[in-house]
Order: sequence, then C-alpha cells, then structure tokens
Amino acid sequence: MNSDKVQSLNNIFDAFPKYDLELNNANNSKTLPFIPDLYDNSKDTVNISSNNIKKKTIASSILTTGILGIMLAKGFHGSSIQKLSNALSKETIYYAKKGTDRTLNALQATSNFTAIKDLLFDKLCSSNSILTKFAQGARNLSKKVVDNTLSKKYDKVGLKINNITSLIQEYNIKNIDEILKRENPSITIKGVTKKLSDWRDDLLKHSTELHDFYNEGFSLGARKARSDHRDSLLSGTRDIIYDKLFKQGGWKKADTYKTYITEVETRDAQNTLKDMVVKARKNLTNNIDIIHENLKSELLELTHSIKPKDEATSTILEQISRNLEKFKFCSGKNEAEARKIIANKMTADLDKTISKVSGSNLYSEVEKQELIAKAEKIKLQVQNADENSKGALENIMTILKGLNSKEAELDGKKIISDAQFNQFDNLSKQVSSKLIEATDKEVGEYFLKQAEMELGSAATDVFSILFPVGAGAYAVGKCNNNDERISATLKTCIPLIGMFGTFVYGTTKMLSGAKNLIFSTVSGFVLNKFGSYLDDLYQNYKKSGSVMTVAKGEYNHVWSDLSVGLNGKTKNAK
Repeated sequence: MNSDKVQSLNNIFDAFPKYDLELNNANNSKTLPFIPDLYDNSKDTVNISSNNIKKKTIASSILTTGILGIMLAKGFHGSSIQKLSNALSKETIYYAKKGTDRTLNALQATSNFTAIKDLLFDKLCSSNSILTKFAQGARNLSKKVVDNTLSKKYDKVGLKINNITSLIQEYNIKNIDEILKRENPSITIKGVTKKLSDWRDDLLKHSTELHDFYNEGFSLGARKARSDHRDSLLSGTRDIIYDKLFKQGGWKKADTYKTYITEVETRDAQNTLKDMVVKARKNLTNNIDIIHENLKSELLELTHSIKPKDEATSTILEQISRNLEKFKFCSGKNEAEARKIIANKMTADLDKTISKVSGSNLYSEVEKQELIAKAEKIKLQVQNADENSKGALENIMTILKGLNSKEAELDGKKIISDAQFNQFDNLSKQVSSKLIEATDKEVGEYFLKQAEMELGSAATDVFSILFPVGAGAYAVGKCNNNDERISATLKTCIPLIGMFGTFVYGTTKMLSGAKNLIFSTVSGFVLNKFGSYLDDLYQNYKKSGSVMTVAKGEYNHVWSDLSVGLNGKTKNAK
C-alpha cells in the first residue's frame, strides 16, 4: 500500500475540520467594519475562500457519515418492512407484493447488521469484567426506560377506565334510581326486553367487569407476570442466533439477509405473547374496529408468507381482503345477518387457501404446516367475530345507547341524555384506541427491543453515544488554539453528538426505525445550522471585541430581512 495512503489512514481523525483563524484574518486584514458590514451578504457570496468550502464539505461529510452509521448500526427492522409492505399491498396485495419483495428483502438485510454488531460487542464485553459491568448497566438502564414508556401508555388506559366506572356510579345510576322510585318500565335493547332495574344491574355488573379485566390483564402485576414469561420464552435466543450466524457460517450466506434474523428466531415467542395480550384485551374491549384490525394484521402476515409464484392462492387472499373490508362496514337492522353471510364467504375462501397450499409443490412440508396454521387461526377468528364476542366496554355502551334511544324515552325525556351518552362514547373510543396502541406496542416494538437486548443491543446503543463524543473530543484536542476548538465544537461536535444522542433516545423510546432515522437526522441538521449560527456570532465577536456590537449587528440583520419581507408582501398586495 502507498505510504501516503497508510499515513492518511493512520491520521483518520485529521478529517475533522480545523479552523485557521489567523490565516483568514491575515488574508482579510482591515479595520474593524461597521456593524452592517458584518452581514454584507454580497461579499460572502462572491468571496468564498476554498478553505471555507473545504471546512463545510468536511463538516457535511462527518454528518453524512453519521447518518450512514445509524443506518448500518440499526438497519430497517422487519416491523418497518412489514408496515411498508402493508402500505404497498393495500389495494392490490399480490401485484404490489410481487414487485416489491426483492427491495423489501434487501432493506431487511441491513437489520442483520444489528444482530451481528450486538453479538460481537456482547462477546467482547463478556471477556472483560469492567465491560461486563458496563453492558449490564446499559441493559438495566435501557430496560428501565422502555418499561417506563410502556407503563405510561397503560396508565392512560387505566385512567380512562376509572373515569367511565366513576361516571356510571356517580350520576347515571343516580338518574336511573330516581326513575325507579316512581316506576320500573320494560325497556327493549337490541331485541332483548328487560325491566329498567335489570338493565341497571347489568350496567353495574359490566362496569365491575371492565375494572376487573383491566387489573387482570394490564395492571403492573399482570404486565410483570407477562414480562417474566417473555423473558423465559427468549431465554437462549442469544446462543441460538450466535451459533447460526457464526458457528454455522450464516453471516456468509445470502439467505440470511432475506429476513431479520432476530425477528425470525423469536417469532414463536412473539406470537405466544401476542395471543396472551389479545385474549386479555378481548375481555376488556372487542368492537368491530379491533376485530377488523386483528384479522387484517393476520391476513397480511399470511399474504406476506405466500410465494410470488403462487398466484392462485394470492388471488384467493385478495378476495378475502376485499370481503374483510365489507365485513367491517356492515350496518343497519340486518347488520348481524349481513356480517354472518360475509363471514361464511371468508371461511369458504380460507378453506380454499388451505387446500391450495396443501396441494402445492412450491412449499416444503414445514412451510405448508406454517401457512395452514395461519389460515386456520384466521378462520377461527372470523367464525368467532359475532355479537357474543363483545368485551365489557361494548356491553356497557350497548346498554347506554339503548337507554339513550327515543324508544326508551319516559314522558318525552331520555333516560340517558345525549350529553351524557356523548361523554361515555368519547371515553369509550379513547379506551379502545389507547389500549390498542399500548398492546400493539407491547407485542411489537417493545417485544423486539427486549429480544435485541438479549443479544446485547443496550451496550452498543450506549456506545454509539460514547464513540462520537470521544471522536469529537479528539478532534477538538487536535485544534491549534482555543478559537479553533470553540468553532470545531459548535459546528461539528455538538451536531454529531446531538444526532446520535437523539437517535439512541428514540431507540430507547421504541420509535420505529424509519421515524427514528428521520428524527435523528433532522435533529443533526438543525443542530448543525444552529451551531454554525453560533459560530458566526462568535467570529463576529472576535472581530469587533464587543458583545453589544454583535447584538446590534444581529438586530440590524434581522430587521433588514424583516423589512425586505414586508416590502415584498406590500408590493405583491398592490
């Protein structure tokens, strides 16, 4: 290798920008400018030195490298790929999937760098007692933060449920009791006729159930028990993935990079946890929107597992998808009957799917069994998606809606007023939406985060902050004087560290890969612009020697820009 190249590699940190203020001042020596001259944009545009261009190019390169580092460090998780696939598959599942599978698989390959990087770094940490303590401390900290994030989501659900049960106890039951002092009329709700006192008792019963089901499935104790079970399911995952990647040479095989290995190896554990969470959620709330989302998610997962060459099965799944949308929007007096007819059509098509897969030579026996199991699971959910599958929250709302109807009016007055019902309706929707958000987070990003921590991701996340901090400190240390150090810190180190810091913060907060990448990238560029602005102020201070002079110059600059903008608007108005 050329000696010059060796020297450049040995001094890689020389790439960090250095600021030769003396040279710039010598080339531009003149008397102190008047304040407006500090902002002479025309001079800045025409007389840009090659040295300044070089500085900006190097700073931009460092930030770009940081962004690429993030992509390589974390990759595009399978969950992000699945969301992208779902979006592309919304209208024409098969054709969109057929045209994008290769691209999506290529993107997923980047996620395996996460597993490789985490495992190797974890191996390094385990060989040293100090690094072992560092890794364990990083994991404890990361787990504490993500647990707290998830707890806050469930706490919001619990608060809304308490609001509902309190309102039922406080004034709706009081309203009914006042009526019962005078009369006990028969009220028909959804074809069922009962005395008002019986409906009152049912309302209290379902209110108690709502509270109890939340405590049983989503209280701190319930989540702790589920967390312990998840840890048990994930036990040994690190050794399994390490053996496949390194001992069995998986990291060298192309097939390894078609999926995210951490998700693949923990999928059974994730599905087990998901079934537990969905079952607990179903007791609490199980409206048609939730049923539809569950079925849609399962159907898209099945569709994604079908090979592009299997056009016959893909066509059947397209038909099921269309019927699923019709299933959701059934309404009116014949709603239950119409939904049952569509459910029968979907069931028949799922039977066809099972038959097609069973007779296909495109799949191995293991693949066939997996696909059939998914189809059977969807079929069972379709068959059980009837009126009897309502959760406690839906039972409450059915009674309240019935008591709010004109048919239940007494002396021209509704038993439950419109204002009261609307308050319950809003709370009910908030409980459903927030519970879906919390449970999806638990079985999705939260689960994957726990699986990644099994491989040692927490230590590498923390290290990804420490590395740019160290690199930035080294770059500042290479500067020749204090002025250069201040400029290097403002224009390069702070933006780079900030970008990595916000990225790791977003990761710990379980932001999706795409959102987190955008979040950290934008923060990096914003901090870069802000740092450059501060550096400009500092350079102006060095020239003028007066804070007040810089402040006045900045005021003149801002006021000048504002005046130009206002004049432009005035001219356009004329």
